[in-house]
Formats: sequence, structure tokens, C-alpha cells
Amino acid sequence: MAYLLFIACMLFIYIRPFSLPIWFSSVLFAFLAYILSLLSFDDIIFVFSIVTDSTVALLALILLSMSFDKLGFFAHLASFIAFKKISSFSFFLLLSILTSFVSFVFANDGAILVLTPIIYILFSNSKFFKKDKASLIFFLLCLSFLSDFASNLFIFSNLTNIITAKIFDIALLEFTFFMLAPQLFAILAFLLLAYLPFRKKLPRYLYFNAKLAGVKKKDIVFCYALLVFLLIFLFLSLLKLYISLLIASFIAFVYAFLSKKFSLVSFVKQAPFSVLAFSLGLFVVVFTLKNAGLLELLSGIFAPLKDSSLFLQIFSVGFFSAFASSFANNLPAVFLGDLALSSFNLDEARTKILAYANLLACNIGSKFTPIGSLATLLWLHSLARYGIKISFLKYIAFSFFITFFVLCASLLGLSLSVFLLA
Repeated sequence: MAYLLFIACMLFIYIRPFSLPIWFSSVLFAFLAYILSLLSFDDIIFVFSIVTDSTVALLALILLSMSFDKLGFFAHLASFIAFKKISSFSFFLLLSILTSFVSFVFANDGAILVLTPIIYILFSNSKFFKKDKASLIFFLLCLSFLSDFASNLFIFSNLTNIITAKIFDIALLEFTFFMLAPQLFAILAFLLLAYLPFRKKLPRYLYFNAKLAGVKKKDIVFCYALLVFLLIFLFLSLLKLYISLLIASFIAFVYAFLSKKFSLVSFVKQAPFSVLAFSLGLFVVVFTLKNAGLLELLSGIFAPLKDSSLFLQIFSVGFFSAFASSFANNLPAVFLGDLALSSFNLDEARTKILAYANLLACNIGSKFTPIGSLATLLWLHSLARYGIKISFLKYIAFSFFITFFVLCASLLGLSLSVFLLA
């Protein structure tokens, strides 16, 4: 029954019958799981205890991103790439740097929510927009994929990172040391794979005449100062990660509100708080699979690998988790993968390494399909507001070519990290 419920839930999320929002489907099936006694109230409390840190951190990142957006910080960052005339290659590199930075600090969801409208505004006001929408589609795809590909460096860069760090008690510096090489390998692989095959289809130069709204210098100074203090607090572990993020987001929110950058009503309406309900509901549904014996099934699948080399284990876990996350969303995939790894009776060091492999696969492999990542769903929702539709086949053609090799590069980077840090 648990498996049928999970399949039905995912179908509702993918197909969206009657245009139901995805958060409604996950909450509905979580409620049905409890009514059908597929999990107890204690199970729900346990799930919430696991995801509380990540949920609060996600809420804080949403508030922080939106507050910085209202203060003009991201428009300020975008000004570095909004040249009147710039080569497609230079714009691609600058956009990649900007997207990576925003994903590092504001998480993949924050990068999607903030940069998608900025890129659209740049192109929609350009001279060639009506004649050449293919360039806009290409750069929007790059933004979407790199937002997830570049969300591996810090614990707070992705909701999945926070979940894994919570389960395996991984400190911020330890996490960053292990994920630095995989992150660099992933970004470099993306830069090569995304640009080289499509460079001849892009115009040699891009011409932008859009002037982003002016921002006040004091607001930008405030944003930079707050970021510096936040990073200091995070790396010194002065407070728990989610508490530091929550305090920073509250300070940014109050500053922006007192500066009259928005009305409270409009801010609440624009905030994608539905993602919180979606993630909590989906975790409850996924937990029913654990009660139905999924961990034992996974243990049986991976049992032959226990005596294999660590290199083979990294790639085996990586490919399996990538497949699972692309079809079942990376949030439940990383959660179940972490629980399965913790039950394999491996030594602590090897378990953590495989947890990194599982995490990389869920963050990167989820891009194989449009429903694998919550950030992708947010991105598609943002595009719909501008009347932009990217067909399933066009997405798949772009994703399958790039995602597989980026995943392999990141897993090679992890193997290198293990070799260097062992």
C-alpha cells in the first residue's frame, strides 16, 4: 500500500490534475498515509525532527533572498553582466560565475527565484529578443542547471545538503573540504559541455539596452556587510546553521521593510512559502516506504558492493541515486539514501564518503528530468509567468547530454578528495 501511495503521490505532482499545486498533492497524500495507518504520529514527529533544520534554513534563505532582491543587491550583481555589447562567450562565463556565487550563498532555490527574472528582463528589452528567443532559452537552461550543479559547496547551498549534514553530523568546514573538488569539477565540466556544442548557434555578440533599476549605495554596503558577518558566523560555527541564517534573514527583512522597499502584504504574496509545505508533505509520504521495508530492499541491492573498492562504491551509489532522484525527486531520494547508507554497517569514514556520493548524485542527477529538483519546478513556474514554455523533449535533450558527464566529473572529484584528504 505504501508503494502505491507513493507512486500516486508522484503522479499527482508530475501530472497536476485539475491544476492542483504540487504542495497540495504532497500534503494530501501525507494526510492519507496517516489516515491509512502507514505511519504513526511518532513517525511524523521523527520526520519533522529530521527536517526541522533544513526547513527553517530554507525559510530563512527565501526571506534573505527576497529581502536582498528588494534592496537591489541582485540587480547590482547583474550590472556586472549587463553590458551594451558583449560576446556570447563572455556573457556565458559571467552568468556562470554569477549563478555559481548566488547558488553557493543563497542556495539553488534562491538562485532560481532571483536570477530568472533578471535574465528575462535583460533579454526581453534587447533588440534581438523577438527575432532570437533561442539565445534566451539557452541561457535560461544554463541558469537552471548550474543553480543545482553549483549547490554542493556549502551545507546551506542546498536543502539536500542540510538533510545529509544533519543525519551524519557533518560540520561545515569538513563538508566544504570534501565537496570543494567535486564542485570545481562539476562547474568546469558544465562550462565545457554547455558552451562548446551550442556556441555556433549563438550570436557572436549580445546587445543589451536594458538598464536595471538604480540602487542606493548604502543598501548595497549593508548587503555585503551582512553577508560577511553571516559567513563568519557560519564558518566559525558560533551558532547553529539554521539559527545564523534565520537571524541574518530577519535583519535583512527588517532593514528592507523599514527602508520601505515593499509592503508586507505584497511580500507575503510573492514568497514561495508553498515549497515548505511541499517538502514536509513529501518527506512524510517517503517515510512510509521506510516502514514498508525499502531500506532492507536497498541493503540487498547494495550488499554485493560491500567488499568492492571505494571507487566502485562511489560510482555505484552515485548512478543509483541519480536515477532515483530524477524520477522520485531529490528530496526523498537523498533522505532515503542517507537512511539506507546509515544501515549498511560500514565504518563511519566510508559511510560519510558514500553519503557525499549520494548527495552529489541527488543534486546533479536530479536534473535528468524536470521533476527531479524542487529548484527546477520553481524555475518552470517562474518561466510560466513570462509565457515561456520549454518542451519536455527540449529539456531532456539538453539534460541527458550534460548531466551524465557533469555527474561523472563530480564523482571523480570526490574520489580525488578522498585520495587527498585520506
